[in-house]
Amino acid sequence: MNFSQAVLCEDADAIPTDTGCRYPYVNKGFIDPEKYVPGDCSMTYADVHGSGYDVKCAVYSLLFLPPAIACITYLQKVRKSKKKPKAGKPAKLNVMELTYICIMILCFCNVFKSIDIDYTADRINMTLLSFVQGVGLAAVLNLLCIMSTSWISMIVGGKRAETPIWLRNYKRFSQVYFTLAEGGVSAAEYHVGEAANIHGAYDGTLNGTKNVTVGILLMTWAGLSIYYGSHIQKMLSAGGTSASEAKKIGNFCKAIGIISLLGFAYKSLSIFRFGKTMFEPIPCDFSFVNILGVLFMFISYYITIITRPTPKKMAKMNESAATTTTSSVAPEP
Repeated sequence: MNFSQAVLCEDADAIPTDTGCRYPYVNKGFIDPEKYVPGDCSMTYADVHGSGYDVKCAVYSLLFLPPAIACITYLQKVRKSKKKPKAGKPAKLNVMELTYICIMILCFCNVFKSIDIDYTADRINMTLLSFVQGVGLAAVLNLLCIMSTSWISMIVGGKRAETPIWLRNYKRFSQVYFTLAEGGVSAAEYHVGEAANIHGAYDGTLNGTKNVTVGILLMTWAGLSIYYGSHIQKMLSAGGTSASEAKKIGNFCKAIGIISLLGFAYKSLSIFRFGKTMFEPIPCDFSFVNILGVLFMFISYYITIITRPTPKKMAKMNESAATTTTSSVAPEP
């Protein structure tokens, strides 16, 4: 079925119908009814707004490059400063290195997605764009697991900061699930149920199942981070850690927990999509803001800035690596 949500933008609230136009193509009169031509499908949603959409895509692509380049530089710097492992032992990635890798994936995925950031120019297949965006989001969720595990290990693992087996296994399970759900399922949503026959639509049940289950995992990570963050001062002070440092780590844990709770709340809204075929929003009015793009940009810049590898942090990294049995060496917030 060829799909367009409305023949004219003034009918944008109408029930989606088969208008003869394949999403995201529309009639010349989509914005201006006087230009309406029966049977015409020569313009995309992006075309009707002129060059503004091209500028938007270019700006978002360029803004994701600085943190990506910075993380490449930081990663090389950290690797050069790392102490070489003992003979016969493989080198393990520490949390600083994993952080930079995750942010690089997030940034480069968004550089690619920004070629057609709102899915309205038909420049790249929607399934591919959805997959790439999902991989970028999965990188963020993986980073959340990595950092939460690292800080919790410092709290419960003693001086050697050993990660409990149950936590290590739960982290691995969460990372695999986040990657498969956000990458694979996000792409499959366009090819299930009625959506498989309507270009520009996705299956609400599959989307809702993915988001609700991811949200439940986020809620568990929120609970772990907030619990241990709230008890950290007592735990670490008993082990000789200063109160100020314990408080800082505790606040960092609780911040991760709050972010996870917000993610759970957002994902839970998808429960209202069950049993429905969902359609992309209609861009009748041009907006320079892409909410997910802005959110990912904030995350990439913020994490890149707070994890900048200063001499103090790298010295602490090597000191911690010498006394721990895991690669969970957390960067100082």
